[in-house]
Amino acid sequence: MPLLFMNQVTSFFNPKDRISAEMSSLTLPFDVWREVIQHLPLHALLSICLVNKIFYFYAQPFIFEHFVVRPKGQLKTLAASFRKSLEFLQSPRIAWAVRHFHVDLSAFPHTKMVQSASDIVLGEFADCASAFPNLRRFTFVSVYINLPVLSKLQRLLVPFTLALKSCIFASELTKTNLDIPINDLRFTDSSPFMEYATPRRRYPELFLRTEHLKSIVAGKEYAETALIEMADSIRPFTRLTHLEFPTESCCSSHLIAVLSLCPNLEVLKFNGRVASHSHLHDSHTRFPATFLPKLTSFTGPLVFVNHLFLSNQLSPRHDLRSITICLSSNFSLHASDRSDCIEGDLFGTLNLLPDTITTLNFVALPLLGPEGLLTQIQGATLKHLGVNCDPHYYVQCLRPDQFVKCLRESRDKIPDTLEELTIGIQIKDPFKCKKKELMVKQEAEILSETSFGTIPNLRTLKVWYWAKPAPRWVTWGKQVNGRIDAFWQRP
Repeated sequence: MPLLFMNQVTSFFNPKDRISAEMSSLTLPFDVWREVIQHLPLHALLSICLVNKIFYFYAQPFIFEHFVVRPKGQLKTLAASFRKSLEFLQSPRIAWAVRHFHVDLSAFPHTKMVQSASDIVLGEFADCASAFPNLRRFTFVSVYINLPVLSKLQRLLVPFTLALKSCIFASELTKTNLDIPINDLRFTDSSPFMEYATPRRRYPELFLRTEHLKSIVAGKEYAETALIEMADSIRPFTRLTHLEFPTESCCSSHLIAVLSLCPNLEVLKFNGRVASHSHLHDSHTRFPATFLPKLTSFTGPLVFVNHLFLSNQLSPRHDLRSITICLSSNFSLHASDRSDCIEGDLFGTLNLLPDTITTLNFVALPLLGPEGLLTQIQGATLKHLGVNCDPHYYVQCLRPDQFVKCLRESRDKIPDTLEELTIGIQIKDPFKCKKKELMVKQEAEILSETSFGTIPNLRTLKVWYWAKPAPRWVTWGKQVNGRIDAFWQRP
């Protein structure tokens, strides 16, 4: 009989400090499993599996992949319990499996307590970081970062990922010239409930000085400072391939200078609320003719896409494969106002898209009539099309009957190469809808309009139901025998 399996198991080495290690499955020899079991306390063994209020212990082999530290107790017991956990993880059978070190000190209400806890946790871990050969990712939440800690991280020979959130930086960091081997830098916004405890500090420039950077993800609080620092850089960012900023960064006067320093950039994303159309138009009157020559994926507002392609009419973008266009700034799940709608000429942009596009997504598109979007889409290589299917961008969508009518009107216009269609539909909660027969009929009509004969190469139809109280996905996938099965999946 197959053993039950749990993707993540949390063991509490100390109930007061709650220092946990999240585990994932891996087949190991039984003697290794037996050695791991001997180190676990009783309450950790009992917390492995709880099914129907009955405790089961099963010998499913596992490894420690994510080492998560979330202390909630007193500082007096933190050092001893954390040192004990490190000794356990440093055993040769387990240390090779640790890949992610996550520290969350948001439970401490005062800056001095955060500083003391950071000195204990980061100081102890930095001394033994070399014992974990596969460690590739650090996540610091509400952590005090000083020069001694970064000096020890500099000794790591392999580039790693660094994610920072609500952190406090020592003042001496801005005067150092450390070259920390960071290849993926993620600096997200502070949590609202932590702003009173962790004062905002200037973005430390030393993280942007490293020559190993391949990816940068910046939140709204630090995006402008990061752009200024990158624009003042003497050397280009030749290794940078992924850049992700909030949409407000499109209005920055430093953006063009920064992107010009990234000749090998492949992925460019602008996430969040769409900025003002007039500001975007004024700040980006003209792009260089050879702007971002290796760009393969873009996510951002429509106006930015217009400028991007208008500047490259003489040299078409043959490497661009994926585009996600956001057209509205309406985020409310309960709003139905369509006043803040399409920015720019959507259909004109579609005519500028190269034939090499394989993935095209439209976010927050307010209108989709029969003579609208589906009839204008062209592309000999288009395989994935998505409309209003992002859970974070709500907009008033079509009803099921309107969507069926739209499919019928645009049947001859949809590219034959389309393999996956993802679309958002306005509907009541299907599990609480009183007219179940109507739901079944509408779904049958949708399936009939996307049959084998209509779109010959279509393999998957994903429908995002904007339903109350909780939106849901429903996915239809084509089987070998021609049947189309549906299954519900929560987002």
